[in-house]
Formats: sequence, C-alpha cells, structure tokens
Amino acid sequence: MCGVPRQRLQTKVLAHPDRRTDIRSTIQVAAQEYALDEPGIERVLIVLSDSPQDDGAMNFAASPSLQNIDSAKTRARQLANSQHLPQPMHVFLGSLRSNEIKQLGRERRAAIIAFWKEYFSAMGSTPAFVVDGPSVVAGLPMSYIR
Repeated sequence: MCGVPRQRLQTKVLAHPDRRTDIRSTIQVAAQEYALDEPGIERVLIVLSDSPQDDGAMNFAASPSLQNIDSAKTRARQLANSQHLPQPMHVFLGSLRSNEIKQLGRERRAAIIAFWKEYFSAMGSTPAFVVDGPSVVAGLPMSYIR
C-alpha cells in the first residue's frame, strides 16, 4: 500500500472508530498486502488485540462455538478454510487487556486464545501467543516492521 491511501484510512479510522472488532477482515487485508511480496520474503503478521472478534456476524463474547476450547478449535478450522495466508508467515498474537475481556469467564478466554492459534495453524502458520502484546513489537528486529 502506498502512503496516501494508508494515511486516509488511518485518518478515517481515528475520526470514526468502530465499536466492533473485525480481526478476520483485517487479516485478509494484510494477506492481500503480503501477496504482492517477492517470493521468499519473510513475512510477519502481528495481531495486537484483546482478541474477541465482533464483526456483526460472530461475537466471541457470546458465541456458543466459543464456550470451550474444543468447539472453538472446530469453529476456527471451519472459518480458516475460506481464507489464505501467503507462506511462510510468522504470526504473533499479542494480548491486550480490556474491560471486555476481563468480564469473560476463564474458559471462554482460553477458548478465544485456542481459536486464534488453531485458526492460524489451519492456514499453515505457526502462531505464537504472548500475554503482554506490546512486548511483541518491542522485541522484533526493525527489519520486520514495514
């Protein structure tokens, strides 16, 4: 993406933030961007989020498919079948704290983490999950940052 469209998007998002979190669509935008890379490029995808997907169609905080780890993994595999990530892709999932995530039960929080790990694994990546999300970015070599 060139600088001008990215700046416009950034300005729009900051001016009109959405109350929902659509991580899956964001990942698809990143995948389209990465698809333009030269072959053999080492790709890194960093997802910093409190992790609950809420795109209007699926709300992780309430979805029955995220009540436990087994059902979350099953749902992740189903959804991953419709998406593709260019490979190789290093995926870092960094957790951010939020009031929303604190309100969820321990089992649902574990199911959400399991969902994302399984989701990326099903697309051929090996995700790493880090509890302190911002430390993911701080620890990466600058060559990884676009």
